[in-house]
Amino acid sequence: CESLIQYAPQVPLSPNEAYMMGMFSTLGTLMEVPLDRALSELPIADEIKLALTAGDGPAGDLFNVVLCYENADWAGMSVSAQNLGIPADVISRTYFECIEYVNEIWEQLQTPNDAQ
Repeated sequence: CESLIQYAPQVPLSPNEAYMMGMFSTLGTLMEVPLDRALSELPIADEIKLALTAGDGPAGDLFNVVLCYENADWAGMSVSAQNLGIPADVISRTYFECIEYVNEIWEQLQTPNDAQ
């Protein structure tokens, strides 16, 4: 979400808020409560709460693009991508860049300090 926000200026979130939206998407599962209940306790933008609980609004489209891509729901991804005006190739490229970034971080975390 953080990486795609630059291609969706109509989404009223900063890159940090978009990152947080992605992180909070699993909060309900982690806390073992419904997501809307977990989010109600947090001082986050209403756009994020609406996006995560109902998939509504421009932020909902941003979240749905990522969620649909991860679940290979190409039709759903296409609809949300069109709503945002983001070409599918940009979404694919960005997704793989993020995977590479996470893999680099994971590799660094697994490398002992004395080997660095």
